[in-house]
Amino acid sequence: MKIRFFPGCLVGFLLVGMISGCDKAPLPVAKARFFCDKDKTGIPTTFVETAKDRQPVIRWKSEIFTGSGYDPQTRCEQVSVKFQQASDNGGLKYLISEKQNKLPVICISDKEDGACNLMLFTVTPPDTVKSVLRKLQPNASKPLEQSGGKYYLPMTELGK
Repeated sequence: MKIRFFPGCLVGFLLVGMISGCDKAPLPVAKARFFCDKDKTGIPTTFVETAKDRQPVIRWKSEIFTGSGYDPQTRCEQVSVKFQQASDNGGLKYLISEKQNKLPVICISDKEDGACNLMLFTVTPPDTVKSVLRKLQPNASKPLEQSGGKYYLPMTELGK
């Protein structure tokens, strides 16, 4: 008799759980995932993947730093990790222009006219900081702006 009772109780608990909504636990919110992969033409590319889609962010073509050990694949991998790190920490708010070691760089900042919190990459000639940020603009939430001689790009929508 106890053997028959046990399956009946199990079915009862399952039905009560389903009726009360226990089976409808909220799904985790998908976060942006930044990663390096090759695009359709074989170029190392930093991608962002969200629940909505997968988009290229930066295609790494320049060989200018290859002699220093930073070929396109290496730059792609390193910058993708930095984007992911900033996204995970909630700090991917603005891309800003800076100069480090007298070279133009793109950084992540938590304020539009803030300091460089995380240097992403050095801008390679013939590109300028402004042209690089303009190319990244379709992934951003607002237009490219200039503040105090620095360019910045709000990134609040990237990765959502």
